[in-house]
Amino acid sequence: MDKVTLLKDLQLSTYIALDLETTGLDPYRCGITEVSAYRFEYGQPVEEFTTLIDPERAIPKEISELTGITPDMVFGKPKINKVLSDLFDFIGNDPIVGQNIGFDISFLEHACRESGKSFPEYIIYDTLTLAKTFLFFLHRFNLTAISDYFGLETEGAHRASVDTLNTGHVFKELIYEAASTPLSIIQTICDVSSHVEFYNKALYNNILQLGLSNKEVNGLLKSEIEKPVYKHFYSHKCSTNIESMPNDTSEWFDDGGKISQAWPSFEVRDSQVELATDTYKTFSEESILLAEAGTGLGKSLAYLSAGILHSKKTNIPLVVSTYTKNLQEQLFTSDIPQLANTLDVEMHAVIYKGRHNYICLSRLENVVSNSKNLLKVRDCVEFLAIIVWSYYTRTGDISECHGFKFGYSSRVWDLLKSEYGYCTTSRCKRFEGCYLNDVRKSLQKANIIIVNHFLLCSELLQEKSNLPEEFNYVIDEGHNLVAAARDQLISQIS
Repeated sequence: MDKVTLLKDLQLSTYIALDLETTGLDPYRCGITEVSAYRFEYGQPVEEFTTLIDPERAIPKEISELTGITPDMVFGKPKINKVLSDLFDFIGNDPIVGQNIGFDISFLEHACRESGKSFPEYIIYDTLTLAKTFLFFLHRFNLTAISDYFGLETEGAHRASVDTLNTGHVFKELIYEAASTPLSIIQTICDVSSHVEFYNKALYNNILQLGLSNKEVNGLLKSEIEKPVYKHFYSHKCSTNIESMPNDTSEWFDDGGKISQAWPSFEVRDSQVELATDTYKTFSEESILLAEAGTGLGKSLAYLSAGILHSKKTNIPLVVSTYTKNLQEQLFTSDIPQLANTLDVEMHAVIYKGRHNYICLSRLENVVSNSKNLLKVRDCVEFLAIIVWSYYTRTGDISECHGFKFGYSSRVWDLLKSEYGYCTTSRCKRFEGCYLNDVRKSLQKANIIIVNHFLLCSELLQEKSNLPEEFNYVIDEGHNLVAAARDQLISQIS
């Protein structure tokens, strides 16, 4: 199916992109300073309605700095009650789309009430929730970030006309992505949200009906967006099949050594070499080393090189425990692969997180089946990102799904996360223990295991730990270990 036909069949051959600028966030206490609307036909802007508005109140300095709209610019401009009729005439019967459109609609509805007008009934779409659902892998979902992702011009952002134009283009791209999604996912979205009303519902229902009538189970279009594929493990094979291990880590750091030769922008730091040497000696002697590494020393390279060398010689894995997820991700996605490529040795690393970071497929299935009883409107909207992400994920680690915000829907995640006593029983048998089981299997063949302090303490408290029976360890960000251990040792009764 071509894109023009798709827009026509989805009743989106024409739509209105809408954006307002205001003096603040509260429609009851703040006013509108600018209204902008663009008519799009087959995904292209053809007509504009934009005007500055007298908000009938002061414009805060920070708002002027953000939007570029000053009090002088709105002086003598029409008030919103004089503009509403012209705006509604411009929109006509076309559907409306906006970024976080609920914000704009709340201001227009309030203006209508103040003016004694009725707010017309429109089909309304929201690019924010669409992006969080289908671009779940992005880290930010403001209009500028989404526009940048699609290669749109963002200079002059926060003026209504620029934002409106980008919103219309973003909406078009999100329609294409939604329409390229396998029909089974769209069917699940429609089933889960059938009992609530929300922006974008019409789009999902129309895609489903069009897909069923055309028998396009794999999507109405071919997606042009490549989703990132994350793994819980990293493996590197030696290119020569012959591994030559030095007697000490310093040989890798010395002139002519693999690290000094191949590590990007490497500079010899005596303190880094000393830390690597002392760490390797500590592992070999089964002793304890307490070290303070200053900023810029390169401590992770030091202890990782010591750990992998000792592991290759003794088959004893290294467990690295961090306090922050950022450091976990840096070690696993950057430092370890770079070290493996530099040394060219066979290496297996696993990032292992606490049980509650992983989705349980059995519990996901249960929530989908019982959504009418379990999910309210806001829960459903947040849950849509989970539905799409769960189709693509290979790890089941919720940290991949940035479109789902715990602050809004922690209760929803409580219904989905892997749970002790539930996910180890026959209920999860057909999913082979879900994702957590795969992670734990990988631990037994890993040279390096990345965990956090909370999980390390939890594992050490268990009678049967999932970590290998024997391992060396590095406690990075060690000043936070006491707090993590204390949290694990406290029992609370309400």
